[in-house]
Amino acid sequence: MALRCRAAADGTLGKASASPYHVGRLSSQRETLMPEFTAVVAWRRGTRDFDPNTWDRNHEVIFPEGLSVGFSAAPEFRGDPAKLNPHGAFLAALASCHMLTFLALAARRGLVIDAYDDDPVGTLGRNEDGRLAMTEVLLRPKVTFAAGKAPHQRGLAELHHRAHRHCYMANSVRTQIRVEDRTELPEPV
Repeated sequence: MALRCRAAADGTLGKASASPYHVGRLSSQRETLMPEFTAVVAWRRGTRDFDPNTWDRNHEVIFPEGLSVGFSAAPEFRGDPAKLNPHGAFLAALASCHMLTFLALAARRGLVIDAYDDDPVGTLGRNEDGRLAMTEVLLRPKVTFAAGKAPHQRGLAELHHRAHRHCYMANSVRTQIRVEDRTELPEPV
């Protein structure tokens, strides 16, 4: 992802900086990198008409690195099932962020992870305002630790709790996110 940081001339957060790596100041006066991520979403009418039932939902999302990903609406909303849809991307972003945060925390604790697999489930429903929303995401990670490098059950639960608390994607949404860990830990020696 391309990084662009927002910082005003006085060092506070403000307009976009010319430098992709400018250090801005938070209210706590602690210096930190404040990245900005960009993408281009491009759609063109591919049908003669623009009928509500038949217009083409396919579009491209282009990232600054040149990666182009074909998107569509979810099949339930007349989209192409062979393409990524916003619902799946949202679900994958939350699961991926949790995983990356979990792995970083585990590495800092000296734990060794050989594999991490997740089979998340997102539930579309009505939110408190009665609007259609992804109301719940259930993360279902299964972590494989290297021999002799696994935490105890309480430590594993704490890692997931901290990963959720520090995952900036989870901190950015109102969706309820739950973790149902499927890891089978070895018996303590």
